[in-house]
Amino acid sequence: MVVEAGTRKKKDRKSAKLLAEGIPPDLASRWETIVEQSADRIFNKREAIKKRIGTRPYKGLPVDNAELLGRWLEIRDDPEALTQLLKENSKFKSDGTVRVSKELIQQITQLEKKIKEGGHA
Repeated sequence: MVVEAGTRKKKDRKSAKLLAEGIPPDLASRWETIVEQSADRIFNKREAIKKRIGTRPYKGLPVDNAELLGRWLEIRDDPEALTQLLKENSKFKSDGTVRVSKELIQQITQLEKKIKEGGHA
């Protein structure tokens, strides 16, 4: 009995040390912490990569505004091309909802404003 009590005190001290270091004593909590930290790291790396690369609106290649406007003028009047553009830049969720990136919507809105201001189409 005395040995068990001594061993228990030793484990309690080890657990207290782990808690003091910010590591939960039970396995499930440790895994949750690892998953949360990993997700944060991946998210931060992805954001850094997006900032470094910038926007690549056409097949990953940089495009100047005049060329982008010309492509949009072709796509907006072609239902098949517009459908293809939306398919490539949309995500379909299991509940049937469709998610389109805000960047695409903002880019299309800006191009349409340029068309109205410039008198195209």
